[in-house]
Formats: sequence, structure tokens, C-alpha cells
Amino acid sequence: MAGIRREPVASVDSAWLRMDEPGNLMVVNGVLVLSEPVPFERYRDMVARRLAGLPRLRQRIVKSGTTSGPLVWEPDPHFDLTYHVRPAPLERPDQASLQNLVGRLMGDPFDPRRPLWQFHFVPRYEDGCAVICRMHHCFGDGLALLHVLLMLTDDPPADLATAPSVPEPAARASAGLLKRSLSPLFSFTRTVEESVVHEVKEIISRPARALDVTRDLSIGAGAAGKLLLMSSDPHTVFKGPLTDEKRAVWSQPIAIDTLKEIARVTGSKVNDVVLAAVAGGLRRYLLWREQPVDGVAVRAVVPVNLRPIEQAAELGNRFGLVFVPLPLGIEDPLDRIFAVRNRTQEIKRSPEALLTFQILRMLGVTPSPFFETVVSMFGRRATAVMTNVIGPRERLRMAGTTLKQVIFWVPCSGRLGMGVSIFSYAGSLWVGIATDGSLVPDPQVIIDGFEREVSELMELARQVRPEPPDVRQPATAEATPASTEPSPAPAQPPRTAEVAEVLD
Repeated sequence: MAGIRREPVASVDSAWLRMDEPGNLMVVNGVLVLSEPVPFERYRDMVARRLAGLPRLRQRIVKSGTTSGPLVWEPDPHFDLTYHVRPAPLERPDQASLQNLVGRLMGDPFDPRRPLWQFHFVPRYEDGCAVICRMHHCFGDGLALLHVLLMLTDDPPADLATAPSVPEPAARASAGLLKRSLSPLFSFTRTVEESVVHEVKEIISRPARALDVTRDLSIGAGAAGKLLLMSSDPHTVFKGPLTDEKRAVWSQPIAIDTLKEIARVTGSKVNDVVLAAVAGGLRRYLLWREQPVDGVAVRAVVPVNLRPIEQAAELGNRFGLVFVPLPLGIEDPLDRIFAVRNRTQEIKRSPEALLTFQILRMLGVTPSPFFETVVSMFGRRATAVMTNVIGPRERLRMAGTTLKQVIFWVPCSGRLGMGVSIFSYAGSLWVGIATDGSLVPDPQVIIDGFEREVSELMELARQVRPEPPDVRQPATAEATPASTEPSPAPAQPPRTAEVAEVLD
């Protein structure tokens, strides 16, 4: 098509297209819950206005020149919003029905002749409505796609507030909201070593010339060698051939303050607490299926953000992957937290994320036999993909009503059959589980186990929390002014001795 502006697809974005398989689509799936019903026409019109600030969502991916040419983005000459934003009513407006619909859509491929995204609008869900958002991973990573979400909200920061019909200021407002209210996202750690971020900036900013491709292949080969030395994950019910039959469930909201208290008394991070509780939920599921758990540890592939926060509003993929062991064989929840904490501390000092970022870039241009080898390696050395996205801390509005809940699942790269999503928003956290129905047809059991693990840890936190002074006691002559330092924890039962040791 002469005269049509085309842009090359970045190699790391091409990798996600190459990993697409009928039983394992590389699509990010999300659920947005609104607190009040919204007319479908209002929501669709709002999306139409905001698309002006997101030109990438009007573009499709095609081969340049011949069928073997490089992939390029080009405007869809037949763009039809009715394909991309469509009503999806439920028979019953409850969570089980919505979860069933999400699972069915997870196995539904996009039309490759169109831009690879769709929003399914659920007009009645509980007391409000919901939207199932689906976008191919080639559009971007968690931070980039959260920018798309924020572009659809009604509440830009006060210093950047503009009419929602003005696309460019709205895009700047979304970027401002990311910088103001978010920590670096798509990561189970809150920071990345500055040297690693600097190196990623250098790699991304350089043109894709032949010498760069050669350099990428050599660095990627070194990272692949590191993977070769990693043992395969044990065979469990979570691993096996995949189908297009998917299941999706999510937890009840958990207060972030509660998780912070658990982290405080265990001397760990909130992420360590959540990862350990998820491991406990998986352990409980194996026991429920009468499977062995002694000595079992599986790995989760965890994306780590490598995008500087000042580039938060840019689409594309800029993240690496790390392998985090989940010690399912550890029965005690405290010991499990300590084991997870030790591993995450090691990863913070490791170049593992940068190495896997190079692998992903390499996969976009490497020949098919090597591509298959590397993808298979990822699949053998892990059991699940696990993401932790730190969402906006303030409650937002969309289409004139409150955005009540957000949950996302990234695709299971490496032909893995389970995805675990952790998303925090407005003071609460949700955990979502997506599974292949032929392997784990009942993921709600995992969610139930996770919630029981958190309840047990909450009880532990209550036991070691210092009690407030009894105001009924008369003051003594030795009384001193109140201190801002926390009071020492009272004597605890033997089981909490480890906690006191960690806090010391």
C-alpha cells in the first residue's frame, strides 16, 4: 500500500508474536469492575475518544514486502470499533459467571488482519458492570498496558487535568499519573540496580544494525548457557500438554496494610509474603489432589521491570525474567516466607533479568530451530508465570463511575499451563489464577488455599503485635513521655521465636 506509514516491529515485541500457539495465546487478559452500571454506548464512545491518543491501537501487524519480510505496524485501513469494543452480557451477574466468560475468552484468538485487542463490556455485574480487556503482548508489557488503562480513566492528576476528548493532553495526564502514583511496575521488586537500567537504556536506544544483532546473539547465547545449567522443574499436575480450554479465578480483596503488618513481623517484604502464601495455596492444592509434596519446589517465571519510570507512557516490552523458587515442600508458613525472602534478596544482586531481556530480544530474530529450543527450555525450568503489578494507590473513575477492582493475567510464555497475577490497587490486593483446564480444572481450590494461608499469617501478626498500654492503669512516678519508637514485642510462644530473631 503506497503512501501508508509503516513502523518496524521491535524484535522483543516480535518474540511474543512468534510464541503464539492455539493452546497458549500470548494475550494479556484483564478484568475491570465498575461500581455502577454504565450504558454500553457511553463506554464505547469514551473508548473511541481516547483512541485518538493511542494510535498504536488502530494499527495492525503485517509482513513488509514479501511474505518473508520483516514485521511492521501499519494503520488498519478498515478499522472497525464494533469488532474491538463489544457487549458481552452474562446469564447471571455473579463472579462465577464472569470467571467462566474470562476463561472462555482466554482461548479465543484475535483476527490477525485487525489490531490485536478487544474490550468485552459486561453491562450487568453484581451492583455495577465490568470490562474484560484483552491485548496481545506485542503491544507492550505491564507498565505500558497500565498506561493504556489509565488513558481510559476520568481522573488525571489535578495539575494535568484536561477534557477527556483532548487526546494528547490526556496522554500526558496518564503519564503524569503513572509517575506520581506508581512505583516501577511489572516487578516483584520495587527497584532495579541502576547499572542494569542504564545498560538497558543503552541497548534500547541503539539502532538495530547488523553488528548489534551479532552482539545480541552472543549475549543471548551466554544467558542461554545459564539456563542450560538450571535443572528442570519436577513433574506435577501443573505441567503437561496445553489445550484451548482455560480457567480464570481471583481472590477476594486483601488489605495492603494487613500484608505490611505480616511483612513487618517476619522481617520481609510484602512481595515475599504474597509469594509464600501463593506457594502455600499450591501446596494445599497438591495435597487436595493427593499428590506428594515432600521436598517439592517449583519455579515461577517472574517478569522484572527494566523501564525507567520517566518512560512509563511508552508502549513496547522492556522487562526481563527471573526464576523464583516456590518451596511447596515447606509446611510451616514462616519457614516458607524466609526461604522466599532469601531467594529474592539474591535476585536483586543478580544480572538475571538483564540476561533474559537479551534472550527475548534475540527470540524475535533467531532462526526457528533455536527459537524452539529456547522456548522449550523456559517451559521445562518453570511451572508458572507470576506477575506482581503495583497499581494506582488512589481510587480512579472510569466512564463516570468508580473503578472498583482491577486484575490482569499475562500470557504463560514457555508453554506453561498456569499464570498467577498479583495486582494492588487503592489499598487492596487481588490474586488471580489462570490455568489450563485439562491440567487444573478447579483453580478456585488454589485461591481458597491462598486465602487460608493469608488468614494464618494474619493471626500470627496479631500474636506478635505489641499490645497498646492499658489506659485504666494509674500512671506511676516513673512514667516517661511517649516515645515514637515501637515498643518491644511481648514474650511469645515458642513458634514465634524465629520471628523475634529476624526482627533483631
